Amino acid sequence: MFKITSLLCALVLLLAGWTGCSKANPPASGGSGESATYSCPMHPDVTRSSPGQCPKCGMDLERR
Repeated sequence: MFKITSLLCALVLLLAGWTGCSKANPPASGGSGESATYSCPMHPDVTRSSPGQCPKCGMDLERR
């Protein structure tokens, strides 16, 4: 009886963990009215409202 109870508890915990992991943060919708900001990974002070390259190092700006 102990083995059956232990297996049942393990199964419930496994299923609860598996379903909890599938509920990740939903992606932000593009139509929320907020504009994206792009910044350099090496120079956070460089920000732009559109994609491009950093004027200091030439790296591609990343969306924030």
